[in-house]
Amino acid sequence: MRFTKKKIDYRNRIVALDIEATGNHYNSDVIQFSMINENRKQLFNVYTCPMSFPIAYLKRLLKKSCMVNHITYEKIAGRKPLFFYKESIQKYLNNADVIVGFSIHNDIRWLNKNGIHIANNKTIIDVQRVIKVYSYLQKKQTDWNKLYSLAKCAQYCGFSPEKNKIPLHNSLGDAEATLYCYEYLQSRQLDLSVGRTDSEGKPLMRKEDIDKNIEVMKRYSNVLKDFSCLDQDTSTISDLLQNEVNELISCI
Repeated sequence: MRFTKKKIDYRNRIVALDIEATGNHYNSDVIQFSMINENRKQLFNVYTCPMSFPIAYLKRLLKKSCMVNHITYEKIAGRKPLFFYKESIQKYLNNADVIVGFSIHNDIRWLNKNGIHIANNKTIIDVQRVIKVYSYLQKKQTDWNKLYSLAKCAQYCGFSPEKNKIPLHNSLGDAEATLYCYEYLQSRQLDLSVGRTDSEGKPLMRKEDIDKNIEVMKRYSNVLKDFSCLDQDTSTISDLLQNEVNELISCI
């Protein structure tokens, strides 16, 4: 009996992606990668084991990062590194109309490290930046440098990790939350181009561009709920753990 290989359709209107890594420092690498499409179909959800570290050093990194993402050395030991999947991931990225992420410059940096690149002509939306711009407009152009965590943005947009059954700081859960936030903001008829980035994750729209079109942009921000609720001292456990881990990692 002959078996024919199932043909994969790499075309998707929207893909949302997220990465869990060994930390946020320059030498970090990928330990989980997830990507879903606009229908919530899992295109990728893999744990990966970097080959860029000696095992002892990798275990040391994971001992700290697992405080947030719960990914231990035992969970990734023997797994393939992300670059093993680069051909398939590249095809999904090449055929997507829109690529969505949260603080996506980090994800792009880790993808590039594994030989995966996004074409210059792709529409890339950073949801974190969209919320940053509209909160800036609501607050009478103060706090330009204010950035909110995915946990807080998801809460603002009405996403419930408990109902989703996949926690945040799992790359699949984060991809789900990111796509939900993107769709929530899109449903408000906002100009999401304020969150567009180049193929390296660098923003295409600067503060000066926002300020030049302030009156037009404010019309969009007026349809959104008040962002001041995100400034209240209601840090989630995830936020607190992330802050602690970032401090620990900076000491490595």
